[in-house]
Amino acid sequence: MAKNLQLTAQEELRYLSYIESVDAKRVSLLSANQQEKIKKKAGANKGMAEVEHNFQLQMKKCVVLKEMLIQGNDEKFLQLRINKRRKDNYVPFFGTIKGIIS
Repeated sequence: MAKNLQLTAQEELRYLSYIESVDAKRVSLLSANQQEKIKKKAGANKGMAEVEHNFQLQMKKCVVLKEMLIQGNDEKFLQLRINKRRKDNYVPFFGTIKGIIS
């Protein structure tokens, strides 16, 4: 049990380290409009650096999750010993689509 938790924690650290290694130029930043809205709600300018950092981190995470969807990148994540966080592309087959296609 403890060994399992340790392996999970190590894999999570590798995943987070990979997310942080994504180039900042590949992600969007908070727009000035979004920053103003946050400042109005928070009432302070003090935590904006942390908000911007967390926003950028979430955007990097989106980039990594999109990379994980590409099957050609499977080998890369195996070498990094990072488990895929998303299932392969799956589009649910709704009845409305079936009616349109048939």
